[in-house]
Amino acid sequence: ETLDIRLTGRGQGYPACGVRTRADGLVDSGPLLAGEYELTITSSKSKWVWSSPERVQVKSAVLTPITIDLRIVEAPLELVSSIDGKPLASRRFSLLQIDPAATVPAANGRTNAVGRSSLKLVTGRYRLTCEPEPARVGRDPEPRLAPVDIDWTMSGPDPARVVLTPVEAPR
Repeated sequence: ETLDIRLTGRGQGYPACGVRTRADGLVDSGPLLAGEYELTITSSKSKWVWSSPERVQVKSAVLTPITIDLRIVEAPLELVSSIDGKPLASRRFSLLQIDPAATVPAANGRTNAVGRSSLKLVTGRYRLTCEPEPARVGRDPEPRLAPVDIDWTMSGPDPARVVLTPVEAPR
């Protein structure tokens, strides 16, 4: 699987460097100005995004090799309601990377009819948010659900069965 790698300088709204990995997993960035860069990796095939918690330091006139060991795990995830324990069927959800705090979802998904989905993600800590479906004629609007933090481990999400509580309900 090829990956897209972006290096963005502090305060820049656009990447200073954007490259794609070769079949062997290696990449050459070309010259960069000395400075500190944020590193973001995206998989266009699996649709996940990962941001490095550490910044990349580039020094003037120095070749800087960087090795990144990503543990990418595909695993099932189940979403259920805390009110009745029923699956949250056909619900859209997002996972945001916690460290570093992200504003762009690391992954988006939708549960099936029994509240399950399968995702591929880099191991780490994520905040799961589940969007309420829009109100439809003849149906009550769905409650907003509180976000839940999960760990994506080498075995998949922990917990794999995520119980979501309405924001108005006590936790």
